[in-house]
Amino acid sequence: MIPTTYNKIEYRSRLEARWALFFSSIDYEYRYEFKTFKGPDFPYTPDFWLKIDDKFLIIEIKPSGYVSTEEDRTKWRWMHDKLQENAATEGEFVVIYGMPYLGRSYGYWGKTRILNQITKKFAFNWWRQAMPEELAVTKWRNEYRKAAKHVFKDD
Repeated sequence: MIPTTYNKIEYRSRLEARWALFFSSIDYEYRYEFKTFKGPDFPYTPDFWLKIDDKFLIIEIKPSGYVSTEEDRTKWRWMHDKLQENAATEGEFVVIYGMPYLGRSYGYWGKTRILNQITKKFAFNWWRQAMPEELAVTKWRNEYRKAAKHVFKDD
């Protein structure tokens, strides 16, 4: 992992910084490592809190091909269950694997209704103009790549 600074925040990895750029590019408010939870016998700090409407999507980011440990799965199940108790007021939890690209699938762990809203709403939230979804995805990809080249110069 290579610590990377984006928008004056130091992320533990380039992958997390890329997701921060992604969330910024689609106009979603987010917080990085916003809160540490006290589990039964472990602390747990999710990577991102993404505000969508009046709820949060709490996200853990992992690289493609990451093999989760039993400790990971225990923390994730605990976080998922904790949020399900208060899902109506707090939000949902998901683990996302891989790089952020609209129009391309990436793996995730956990069931979430909110995650689907991210890709469905971005064209209207970010571009604020009517255009076919395919054109909006292409336009977004070009803008994201341009921004990523600037932020991640040595990639």
